[in-house]
Amino acid sequence: MKFFKNLIMWILPAAVCVSVCAGSLSAASDNGQQDCEGGDPPITIGVNWSDTAEVPPKFIWNSGEPVFSENGPFTFESSYRVRVDITDAFMKGDQFNVYDNGILIGTTPSVEISDDSTTSDPAVAFADPTYSNGSFYVEAGSHAITIEIINNYYNGGGGYIRVVQTAPDAPVVSAITSTTVTLETITGAEYKADDGAWQTSPIFTGLSPATEYTFYARYAATADLPASDVSLGTAGATDKDMPAAPAAPAVSGKTDTTVTLETITGAEYKAGDGAWQASPVFTGLSPYTEYTFYARLAETETAFASPSSAGTAVFTDKSAQAAPPAPSVSSKTAVSVTLTAISGAEYKAGDGAWQASPVFTGLTANSDNTFYARLAETGTAYASPASAGTAVHTDSAVAAVVKTGEAANPLQAVPFCLLLGASFSLFAVLAVRRGRRT
Repeated sequence: MKFFKNLIMWILPAAVCVSVCAGSLSAASDNGQQDCEGGDPPITIGVNWSDTAEVPPKFIWNSGEPVFSENGPFTFESSYRVRVDITDAFMKGDQFNVYDNGILIGTTPSVEISDDSTTSDPAVAFADPTYSNGSFYVEAGSHAITIEIINNYYNGGGGYIRVVQTAPDAPVVSAITSTTVTLETITGAEYKADDGAWQTSPIFTGLSPATEYTFYARYAATADLPASDVSLGTAGATDKDMPAAPAAPAVSGKTDTTVTLETITGAEYKAGDGAWQASPVFTGLSPYTEYTFYARLAETETAFASPSSAGTAVFTDKSAQAAPPAPSVSSKTAVSVTLTAISGAEYKAGDGAWQASPVFTGLTANSDNTFYARLAETGTAYASPASAGTAVHTDSAVAAVVKTGEAANPLQAVPFCLLLGASFSLFAVLAVRRGRRT
């Protein structure tokens, strides 16, 4: 290849310093090692080409095959993995072996010899597959790169070398919450989420709950060096939010078998250890029974269900009872009335007090009375309304009562005064009759 004076430089990325001996170099040994001679100062090779003759980041060679380049080795220190790019330029057809510290690390491909569409621009040549070029990765450490020309069709020429900072590995998520994602720290790196801005901190805050983000890393630029390529992305989803428990639910209404709670936006409810339900209305409850009701914020696409609220204790009402029918009379006397018993009922006469017994005594003979019944209050039911009244007239008073089942004695049914009067009358009749006989 014909040598051109225009020389192009790639700017080395952060933390990679490449020193080159640009003076006369000793002949290459068989294992790719060369000694640095001359007094030219070291040069820095980076990621960008520079058209300057004072700093030659190119390697040149003369006749011979194989032959090592006259300049080199290209030495540098790296604290992480980097990439070494090699490319031919100008006339096409040269091919190279690449050594690091005397160890072959790769060979550029063989290409067709041609002087068509040639270029002196290493960036163009590096992207053109008709030029022999390649990329070779080396790990962190001290490096000395030497170039061996194994196809030297033109008995001389020049090529270019650069050391570039490779993209870091895809970042690793170390912790997540509903609004934050923390990545594992990569030394010298900066980070971004999706298409957001780059940041030096691996902690991302202010994120949306239950949302997936893609995180990237790159080695940060410095005052003199550009940033590296961007890593592959790492997908990470934030957790759902964990809302605080709502206040204990308030009761808006109740009956003997239902309890209605005041609605809390986004909440669900339960009674005791029962299942959570969306409705604040509880039905099918037992009368006059204590229940404890709870509320929590229901789970959504972006939030977990909240902890349960404190409980609200509520007694259901007692049940109402329908009035029984008007009581019927089982028996009566001049001073008492016995009603037919109604299960669970209590009774009263007129405006008197309610009593459990259906028997009323101490009444006035030959008097009108009205009797009522109602179902008595229980542990789970209120007393019913009073029934319709039943009017009863007590019997008149008598001196004696014929007992059912005994032999009738005519005298028992005759008042004593009548018997006494009859006795006097009979005595008088007998006396008159006796006088007449005299």
